[in-house]
Amino acid sequence: MDRQIKGIVGTTIAAPYTVLLLASLSLILTGNKDPSDLLQWQFYEDLFALGTMGLLWSALPTLFLSLIAAGILNMLKLRSPAGPIAVGMIIGLCFGAFLGSANIELMILLSLSGAICGWIYWRIAIRQKCKDPDPITTA
Repeated sequence: MDRQIKGIVGTTIAAPYTVLLLASLSLILTGNKDPSDLLQWQFYEDLFALGTMGLLWSALPTLFLSLIAAGILNMLKLRSPAGPIAVGMIIGLCFGAFLGSANIELMILLSLSGAICGWIYWRIAIRQKCKDPDPITTA
């Protein structure tokens, strides 16, 4: 249970920063922002400031939904990465529908961020450790 709580807290903290990073990359890929902005320190300061504001705004709802999702995943004993990724996408889609149901790009960004956070949760909470001390062996 300790790993699951750490996974929930980790994904709750990572979610707003992931959304902002994906939104920034989307702006760069569509040509609305200069790619050299990724090399500027100010870009990351702004990302951190906006992400922190997003974290303060969305921490409790995200934490609440993540606790429910983790409980359901644990109850169903879903150990593959597909379960947490799908649940993360659904949570992201719920936030996207709440924030701007008419903006399809926002819904896609939040769904992708939810999927990434679901994978982060899987890596922290569920993924089994390799029993072999040298997992890369040649036959």
